[in-house]
Parts: sequence; C-alpha cells; structure tokens
Amino acid sequence: MSQAKGLIERTNGTFQGRLVNELKLNGITTMEEANKYLTEVFVPKFNNKFAMNYEKFQSVFEQSPSKEKINYTLAVLTPRKIDNGNSIKYKNKYYQPYLDSELKCFMPKTECLVINAFDGDLLVTIDDKIYELKELSRNERFSKNFEQVPVQSEKKKYIPPMSHPWRLTSFKDQIKQAHANHVHA
Repeated sequence: MSQAKGLIERTNGTFQGRLVNELKLNGITTMEEANKYLTEVFVPKFNNKFAMNYEKFQSVFEQSPSKEKINYTLAVLTPRKIDNGNSIKYKNKYYQPYLDSELKCFMPKTECLVINAFDGDLLVTIDDKIYELKELSRNERFSKNFEQVPVQSEKKKYIPPMSHPWRLTSFKDQIKQAHANHVHA
C-alpha cells in the first residue's frame, strides 16, 4: 500500500531514478566504489538539498508527569456524607478527617468526596480543602480493664408446640396415620 507511505516512496523513486544515473556518469562499476560514492558524495549532497534542520523546531514531547501527579490522577473518587459521629463510612470502615494531626469537625450530612489515591492513601475533600482520613478503631465488645468476661449462655432452639399453626397440619396427619395403623401412645 504505497499510497500511505508517500514520502518514503518519493525518496525511493529519487534513489532508483537518480542514483543509477549518477553511478553511470561517474563510471562506478564495483560495489566498493558505489559504497564509497554513496557515503562520501551522494548522501551528503542529498541531505544538503532535502534535509531539514531539526534544531529550529520546538520539541513536541512533553515531560513525564511526577509520581505525585500520577498518584492523584489515577485516584478513585467516591462521594460520601459525614454522619452524626463526624465520621465517614468507606469500604465498611469508619474514618475521620484530620488536618495537621488535628481532628476537624463538620456538621452531619456535609457532603464530601473520598479520594482513594493510586498508592492507597485515603484523603477527603470538604469545601475545597483536602484532609487526611484516619481510621476509627472499632469499639471493643468488653472492657479490657475487667478480667471477667461475661459467659454467654447457649440459646435454646425454639420448637413450636404441635398446636402451632405451622405444625397443625403435620400433627393432624400424624394422628390420622396413628389411627390407621392402630398405634396409640
């Protein structure tokens, strides 16, 4: 598909049409003479005529972004609201906003945006300010100050009586079967 490669096809045409004539005009018949002529005469002359000075053009390549920019560009943003305990629930855990290691308090139902950065850092943005999120520890079931841990008794399974509506039909079936088989308790 030479139409898509116009520039290189034009260059090949120049080489095929012009180079053969140049070699004949200079009386070159061997491979060694042709290579020497190419490197010393033909290619420098061709470059002077057609090559462009690449230094006068500004580079179109951009600098790669910093790791911090990549980290926050690939972040996952999730909308949340602050609850009554000044905390945010995210992925079944509770977090509170901090700024410079100081807890910041907000009104309940304040809308915020949780930022889960690419490296795993959790941040929250509230009113165009960014705060660090720290996880709240879960409440312990029993106090660590007391040595006695209450023993939980095993719950008994509830078995409804035979007169219960759920069991009444099966109870009547058992009575019929007992009378049919002449089995009485």
